[in-house]
Amino acid sequence: MRRLFYYILILLVCHGMHGVEAKDNIPLSNQKRPLKGEVTLDISENITISADSHAIGDKNHDWYFDKYKKSNIGDIFLLNSKEVRIHRFNKEGKYINSFLRKGEGPGEFQSYPNIQTKGDSLYVMDFQKIAEFSFDGKLLREIKLKNPLSSITIVNDHLFTSTSLEFPGDNTGKTLRVCKLFDMKNVDPVKTLFRTTATGMFYIKVNKRPMAVTPDPGIIPNLIYAFDPIQKKVYAADNYNYKISVLDLQGKSESVIQLNEENAILKPSHKKDIVAGFGKLPPGLEKQIIQNLPGKLCAIQRFLPLPSGQLLVWRITDYNKTELNLFSNVGKFLYRIKLPKDNSIKDINFYDEIITGIESQEEMNVYREYKIQSFSKIFSN
Repeated sequence: MRRLFYYILILLVCHGMHGVEAKDNIPLSNQKRPLKGEVTLDISENITISADSHAIGDKNHDWYFDKYKKSNIGDIFLLNSKEVRIHRFNKEGKYINSFLRKGEGPGEFQSYPNIQTKGDSLYVMDFQKIAEFSFDGKLLREIKLKNPLSSITIVNDHLFTSTSLEFPGDNTGKTLRVCKLFDMKNVDPVKTLFRTTATGMFYIKVNKRPMAVTPDPGIIPNLIYAFDPIQKKVYAADNYNYKISVLDLQGKSESVIQLNEENAILKPSHKKDIVAGFGKLPPGLEKQIIQNLPGKLCAIQRFLPLPSGQLLVWRITDYNKTELNLFSNVGKFLYRIKLPKDNSIKDINFYDEIITGIESQEEMNVYREYKIQSFSKIFSN
């Protein structure tokens, strides 16, 4: 499980930690043992992009990236989210151009945006706005959001999905995490797709005031989702439970994928590691946070719909450890997948027969791309 920054948000209400409120169909319950067993991917290196690859390019900016996306024509976009800079490479790994900058003007972002490719466009977004660029860096349009949104996914050129917090105001004290479909033109919600009380944070008291604490993903239950652009489906879950709702764009539940696995234990030593990530804390606060952390980890870190119609799920097996579970297009547990032991890439994505990821080397990230030799055998229904 990838370590992220820790954020502390001051809020004025308290709420329960989890519990899905969506109405699901009868779950397709899978046993622990996959139908086709366990398999290690046979992969061969295809492309590597490192600081040396970039030496001929954007000389006025330091080489670094922490996020990436690959386009439908194979172009690779590497994002330095802190400095708000994108480096573009072609499908052979040759540097093309760099664009995007930090600021408050049109097409500019303060820090830590996300990116997504869709058709011939690259979308850059944060919780305040969405900007659409051509691949050569020309700003095509900018959409300002009416309210803060997170986990934005572009569905098409006029629709997007996202998650946000809601406060029902019904005197229950609950805070909801909601996934909605939005219209880009009016930036208004079209449909609520999924709702849960799992919000990715827990509450402690500091000077008699409620404080919401957000640790690593996978520690505290949260709403996670993914959009399948081919099947036009949304996969959504309260990730504490291995129970994934398959929805259409009207929010109707078509099926539920469930795996009968026990959640991993969050050990005392791991809790201390989590608290250490907050830096220096006031007296007594470290103990309070440790006491409020759950005894078990969440079940799922993320999931990824594949072009084949299959679903790849990152199941949390231990603190900072996951395994890959592959499900068929009808929700059957097919394979437990492993990478070769000598491979350490993270932030993995699959693009047909290509697997991509980031490898950390001497405090500098390297983009790696591999061809899956056993693709047709594993990734087909």
